[in-house]
Amino acid sequence: MNHSVVSLSRKVKLYQLVVFDQIVTSGSLIKAAAALSLTQPSVTKIVQDLEYHFNTPLLVRGPRGITVTEVGELVSRHLRSILVDLRKLNDDVDAYHRGTSGYIQVGTLNSASVAIIPGALDLLRERAPGVIVSVRQGQMGHLLSALKAGELDIVIGRIPDDWEWHADAGELSAEPLYREEFCVVAGGNHPLRETGPNAWKKMHEFPWVLPSRDSSFRQAAESLFTRVGMSRPSIVVESTSLLTNISLLQNNRTLALMVKGVADPFIRGGMLKIMDIGEVLDYGDIGCFFATGRAQGPAIQIFLDCLNTSVRRAGARNSIAFETDVPLQAHEPAGD
Repeated sequence: MNHSVVSLSRKVKLYQLVVFDQIVTSGSLIKAAAALSLTQPSVTKIVQDLEYHFNTPLLVRGPRGITVTEVGELVSRHLRSILVDLRKLNDDVDAYHRGTSGYIQVGTLNSASVAIIPGALDLLRERAPGVIVSVRQGQMGHLLSALKAGELDIVIGRIPDDWEWHADAGELSAEPLYREEFCVVAGGNHPLRETGPNAWKKMHEFPWVLPSRDSSFRQAAESLFTRVGMSRPSIVVESTSLLTNISLLQNNRTLALMVKGVADPFIRGGMLKIMDIGEVLDYGDIGCFFATGRAQGPAIQIFLDCLNTSVRRAGARNSIAFETDVPLQAHEPAGD
């Protein structure tokens, strides 16, 4: 069945699509009805009307709840983008009438969530207290997929060096914020005393915490070990949990590779120290990813300005620490 835009707009009401999205999100007709303060028969009737218009089932009801059909998933995927644009329209109107307000969904990696996002959120509360920010942490591939689907407004993380050739480069744009380093860290009383390039000869004897094998950071670690001629560690724990990694490093024998911006607060607190390996390890650009062609509302613009201010302040703090705290930072490269 062919549908023109006019036909679709006449026969399918926006509220019906909102109800359908709530059903897919909650996975239940009953939960969707409760969330929207509707009766279950009303929700069922809305689904039936949509299925009649699209001339195909959108949901399959079973004893364990509902399952979305292929066409239902197609409708849901497009619907998410429509609702994102509708939310942005509402945000822009609110910002015009009442001053800056809105809702921002941010995806991030550890490197940004520890280093610059807290400072940016503090600034945002001062400048635009009406803006609500939801922060989701996860793996880069999942975050970028959510960004393309309209589930996130912005993703903050490492920009691949070959981004212009990346599969997502056509749908997403990337803007650098700052250049980051990574480093070898250990507990404050680690027994290894060798410094400079010679330290690698002993490091393989200690337990290591490394990211999972499918991560770009793990690939960087493997390349580093090969370049410096270090044998693969005999004991490895794979972990992407920051708190778990910090705890493991407290046994004062474990080593780990960590983004410097993530390690800095724990170094200043005396929980970690950077091992002197005689060189600065470049991690790459940390930046913001956006969906190409999707407008950035005023709330996002203010948040980006707060991010840049947070980056500058973090760089200043690290520079001051480097200059004044010689015992702690003697072998540490310059700040972000």
